Formats: sequence, structure tokens, C-alpha cells
Amino acid sequence: MDKEKNRILSSQSTLSLISEVRNKNKDKINYIGSLSFEDRDLVGIKCILNTEWISSILKQKKIYFNVFYLIDTGTCRKKVVEHKKNITKFLENRDIKSYYFIECDFHNPREVLDKLLEIDSELVVRYTYLDMSTLTRNLGSYLMKAFQYTSGEIIYFEPMEYGKNLSQGLEKKNYFPDLGRNHDPSKEDVLIMFTGHELERAHLLAEDVDPDEVILMVPRGDDTDNHAKWNGHARKVGEELACKLPLRKDSIEIRYTPSHGYQTILCDLGKIIADFPQEKYNISFASMGTKISNLALNTATSTIEGLCVYDAVPENYNVEDYSKGVRIKNPYSFPLRIDDRIKTY
Repeated sequence: MDKEKNRILSSQSTLSLISEVRNKNKDKINYIGSLSFEDRDLVGIKCILNTEWISSILKQKKIYFNVFYLIDTGTCRKKVVEHKKNITKFLENRDIKSYYFIECDFHNPREVLDKLLEIDSELVVRYTYLDMSTLTRNLGSYLMKAFQYTSGEIIYFEPMEYGKNLSQGLEKKNYFPDLGRNHDPSKEDVLIMFTGHELERAHLLAEDVDPDEVILMVPRGDDTDNHAKWNGHARKVGEELACKLPLRKDSIEIRYTPSHGYQTILCDLGKIIADFPQEKYNISFASMGTKISNLALNTATSTIEGLCVYDAVPENYNVEDYSKGVRIKNPYSFPLRIDDRIKTY
């Protein structure tokens, strides 16, 4: 009886503490983005702070912004320094004093989250804008999962023009955190790969995984006109990849899905997972497509257990020929909370 009473008291104390922390943070908002060599880095925070209602309540000191910029140690270049100066000036002109530039390894997401929490242990209880525009798919997915019970928005800005060769080679094959391979030798291995513009890295990863079957998720041509060029090139890459893989042709299947249609991609993922029940198959994914397809994959792996996602780490990124410009109008926005993301879409 005493143990049960102590348990109830402990639970009540914990709930009271959580309520107190949330109440203390109700007038604070986070922005988490990244700084690299892309034009998109500078847009997210500017669009948010220039929103009329946010600009108004900031002037009235009714809310406070905490800005966190992540910088990948592997891609830190002269352009990053220029972006830091630009952003610093912009924030200070708006009297935002709580901002941080955090150098970290984007392919070690747990370390990144640890660094964020070292700076601010109450980070995850505040309304948060998570800008996934220039985060790696692995890190973006992990932060989505870390904040999946937090109110806020996932935002994404498209570039005006994509680079031709995003990376070179394959340095190593990792897993997304908490989504490692749980291999059962009695089952067939199925690799489901979203294809994009990268042929070499996708090919090297598929060879390394050496699955029994490969399903290539190739963009089809029914997105908006803005995506026609991207989709066309991605389809060619997917078809070329299918020809190059060292597997029997009847072990390779191409399925078509939108490149930027979150709801349809999520439905298509559900169909594939149903077609390959985990009682018979070891299912793994490789996210080499758009950030929107990666978001859909994050939603699926957050709600279905037993799935594996590979992180294909390149030998190096092409920092000279990368995405240019940014489509400022109509950026993508999705609920950060996983329940809202499922219900809304």
C-alpha cells in the first residue's frame, strides 16, 4: 500500500514539474535550422520573423525567440562564415539576443541533440519551427522524432535550381538512430529505395546492402510544373539504377510515387509495407529522394516498428555545384507533432 501511495505521489510530482516547465516556456518559441553554403539557409528565420503577427508581438515583447543554427563540421566553408554574419546582423536588428551557432557532425544525430540540450535543457517543451531545408535526411528525421510530441511546424523551402552532382562516393553505411537492422536470416531481405538525382551513391549502397529484392520508388510526372525537370531527371536515374544493379531483373521493381506529395507518398509507403509483411521479410529503406519523401518515411517509421533505414554517408559533398536560389512563395509546412501529422494528412 505504501509503495502504491509513493508511486502516485511521485507521478503527481512529476506531472506538476512538467506543468511548471511548460508554463515557464509558454511565451518562448524555438527556430532550429542549419547553415551551409546554400541560399536557402537564410530564408526560414527571415520569413517567420517577418510574418505580420509574429513581428507585432515581438515588438510588444510578448514572445521571445530562441534561434539555433546547426553547422556541419564536414561542410564548413567560407560561405558559412558569410551566412553567419548575415544572420547575426538580421537577428540583432530585431533585438533577438538568444541565438546559437553549433558546429556538429550531421551524421551523428544523437550528438547533435545532446549539444542542443546542453545549451537549453527545456528545448523540447516549446513551440518549435524545425527547418529541414538543408539538414541531412538522417539528422532531419532524428530531430523530427525527438520533437514528435512538441507543438510546432516542420518547414521546408525548395531551391530554384538543384545542383548536378550532390556528392561523390560512399564512405560508409550507417543507420538512422533507433532504426538499425534487426536481421532474421530466415526471411528475405527487401530494400526500398527512394531515388533522386544521385546515381553513384545509390548504386554503391544497394551493392553494399546486397538485398534479395529491390523496390525503387521513382518520382512520377504528376507534381506541379515546378517539379517537372527534377522528376524527369530522377526518373532517368531510377531507370539507369535498375539496369546497373547486380540482381536478377525479376528481383527489381519500379514503383512510381510523387516527389513532393506527402500524403500520397505516405499512402504508397503503407501499400509497400503491406505487400511485404514483416513475418516474411526484413524490410529496409534508403532515403535518397526529396526531403518531402523523407518526411513521409519518418512518419511511417515513427508509427510502425521493426523498420530499418540506411544512412548512406558520401565520401564528400559537392560544395561548389549545389542548390541555388530559393522558392520563397508557398513553403511547405507540416505539423511537428506526429499525431497531428497523421490526422491532418
